[in-house]
Amino acid sequence: MKLSELTQHLWKASDIMRGAIDSGEYKQYIFALLFYRRLCDVWREDYNKKNAEKRFQIPSHAMWGPDPQGKLQTLRTHKANLGQQINRSLTAIENANPLLKGIFQDVNFGNSQRFSNALLGQLLDHFEKYPLGRKDVSPHLLGDAYEYLIKQFADDAGTKGGEFYTPAEVVRLIVEILDPQPNTTVYDPTCGSGGMLLETVSHLRRHGHDETTLRLYGQEKNINTWSICRIALFLHEIDNATIQLGDTILSPKLLHENRLQQFDMVIANPPFSLKKWGYESWKKQGDPYNRHKYGLPPKGYGDFAFVTHMLESLKPNGKMGVVLPNGILFRGGAEYHIRKAIVDADVIDTIVSLGVNLFYGASIPACIIFVNKNKPSHKKGKILLVNAEKEFVSGTAQNHLGPKNIEKIVAAVNNHEDVPYFARIVSKKDISEQDYNLNVIRYVKNTPPPPPIDVSQVYQEIQHLRSKLHSKEQQLAMLMTELGYE
Repeated sequence: MKLSELTQHLWKASDIMRGAIDSGEYKQYIFALLFYRRLCDVWREDYNKKNAEKRFQIPSHAMWGPDPQGKLQTLRTHKANLGQQINRSLTAIENANPLLKGIFQDVNFGNSQRFSNALLGQLLDHFEKYPLGRKDVSPHLLGDAYEYLIKQFADDAGTKGGEFYTPAEVVRLIVEILDPQPNTTVYDPTCGSGGMLLETVSHLRRHGHDETTLRLYGQEKNINTWSICRIALFLHEIDNATIQLGDTILSPKLLHENRLQQFDMVIANPPFSLKKWGYESWKKQGDPYNRHKYGLPPKGYGDFAFVTHMLESLKPNGKMGVVLPNGILFRGGAEYHIRKAIVDADVIDTIVSLGVNLFYGASIPACIIFVNKNKPSHKKGKILLVNAEKEFVSGTAQNHLGPKNIEKIVAAVNNHEDVPYFARIVSKKDISEQDYNLNVIRYVKNTPPPPPIDVSQVYQEIQHLRSKLHSKEQQLAMLMTELGYE
């Protein structure tokens, strides 16, 4: 199948579900059925191959489609209570595969008020139109289809789309700059549907490296999004990933000897200015993982809670890239003191200021802060500031970064030198003199100043215009006299 055929086929499942459930809930059910069908078709292929290594098992009574052994009833032999049968099959698959434990826990096809037998029959018929085994659909093609679907769901969800999806162009920009290499450990503390982790895999593949050497880690608070992330990684046949469920700030799950586990690379797009991030807990008893050493973030803005978590999750020679609202660069109060401490620690490598309306649910300008805990000597005591606020392609509902925009920003960061009206290397001394305000436009204007005014030339032009005006007034006076007017 071509990608366009596969994506159209999968998206049409949404049309079948319209009216039965809210559009914001389509994704978990469509991904569950897609995943279920894919597992069964791949398992059936492997069953028919001698000595094939199986990544997972499908119990015969949970099989969608013909049972290779021909012993037990399968999903499609049931005419009544289809929803309950689907639920039982998904539970059986989880129980047979520890790697998939909990992956279907947030879907329930058994609610007959939502899913009638007729509706479920339509959905199953739709997913049976095309086989989804490896010989029919490669993991890479299925992965591309997944990314298309996630974007469509984000478009459909509107402002809530930002809760589980970061625009692919922004992710591509961050990963290109971080440039992950083989054998790297990569961590996303707010991994959503897994887009940033998956892009690191794609990056290695594009550059001809073995992407299976990457080790991926993540944590996600929303149970539905956590399930979709795990499904996405499995569809891409990525088994070297650990994705935990829970609140990253209040209950971090990736620990080593009661400390935060550390990684070579950390990448994230945390929720902008989260109100309820855990302020009361940190204020009352501090943070057991030392994330408060830079200071206590303010109650109504959780941005620096995520930044300090990422800093503590980074190895001494690690790198990170994080998307944040522009306000974090210049807001005062507690954020000023944290920002000052981080600047004084000399770990910020680059700050890229982005244009407006690039993110779902946030039309405000955002920035990307890049950290290098082991800056080379020529970068010490300096920060590269890139003003990319004009680098976007206008869209009807949302703007996006085009290939040329990405290429220009990446080149500026990699070259690490001044570019007129675009990039500037600023010293810690310059920043301290600006009272630790990191607002990029304060240092890098993106509009050239107007040309200097030649006062003598302007005066001559005025005199010339006055002379012409006087001549015209005389001509008008003569005409008025000829017409009999005094």
